[in-house]
Amino acid sequence: MISDIWPTAWMCLDAAGFKAGETVAVFGAGPVGLLCAYTALFRGASRVYVVDHVKTRLAKAKEIGAIPINFTRGNAAKQILKLEDLGVDRSCDCCGYECVNEQLEPQQNAVVNDMIEVTIPGGGIGIIGVYMAESKAAGRPKANEISPTVEFPMTAFWTKTLSIKAAIGNPQALAPQLVELVKSSRVHPGCVVSKVIDIENAPEGYRRFSKQLETKVVIRFPWEEEDWNVDGSDHTTSNGRNGALSEKESHKSSDDIEDEL
Repeated sequence: MISDIWPTAWMCLDAAGFKAGETVAVFGAGPVGLLCAYTALFRGASRVYVVDHVKTRLAKAKEIGAIPINFTRGNAAKQILKLEDLGVDRSCDCCGYECVNEQLEPQQNAVVNDMIEVTIPGGGIGIIGVYMAESKAAGRPKANEISPTVEFPMTAFWTKTLSIKAAIGNPQALAPQLVELVKSSRVHPGCVVSKVIDIENAPEGYRRFSKQLETKVVIRFPWEEEDWNVDGSDHTTSNGRNGALSEKESHKSSDDIEDEL
């Protein structure tokens, strides 16, 4: 957590100019987005909205205290504006260029458009999601399908006098203070972890995460202590004590989660 996703999430809030008492919209409920929402609440946000379409991720967002927004039910910005008349103070892009629109079709500027629409005049936008086009190569055969430019609603951005800042995660800078927060037991960033696995199950763990069957997978190495946890409660590994990873594992059904949301 401290080596990557939590400091990345923390820096997105900083890039947006977040201050305690403000409202926040987080776009993308992967591990970074969920921790961005969790951190915003820990740092004193009055309300946090989390935008995604994966029901298990939205359920986790609700569990940590955020308000889930499923953008396949209608434009995310417009959904939030029904709840926040003027919009939110800060918006955080924890998704990047792989974002999709309401029809689940790739649209590189979908999140950018929504953030500018939903952020109040004078508010701030932080971008930690990846926007990096590269040339085509053997290891990245589809890299040239990513546009190095994104269509940007400049008029709305300018007339609302918004601020926007991109950030790249720098775990070393934040690690000391985040370690102390964990040691104090005031925070439990491991709340986003859905599975702890052994190293030999890493390929299956990656596959399940890629298929959005897990919110966050953590690898436990054999030399680590026997009773190991990431959030104050035990997470059993995928060895013989709780069986191998399987798509038939006990997860709430989509219908159950839909009812809860």
